Amino acid sequence: MASTSYCDITSLRVALVQHAAEIAIRVLGEPNLRLCGERELRFGNRGSLAVAIDGPKAGQWYDHENDEGGDLIDLGYAPGPLFSRILSAVEDAQLEGSLFDREQALSFVLSRFPILETRL
Repeated sequence: MASTSYCDITSLRVALVQHAAEIAIRVLGEPNLRLCGERELRFGNRGSLAVAIDGPKAGQWYDHENDEGGDLIDLGYAPGPLFSRILSAVEDAQLEGSLFDREQALSFVLSRFPILETRL
């Protein structure tokens, strides 16, 4: 049986969307609960950084003060040498038989490659 690869960028983006709230809190810290809604988390004293956690925009963020936004990869896991190492490590773990689905791949990435920089 051919193995299914979960390490392509599209699959990683889908997995990140499924864990948008957890990842946003891990990267940005605790949200401003008085400004959060059911579909988004707000960060900062005035809630100017919003991260959608549900609905069609889940996984998207927007910084109202700086007029910029993107997805969770843009927020912390930027393509580059580290990103390539992450994808290679996920692929190696799949080939070794220790990762079988997107959930395991995401947990693997978050535990071994913590996001070091935050936007705030």
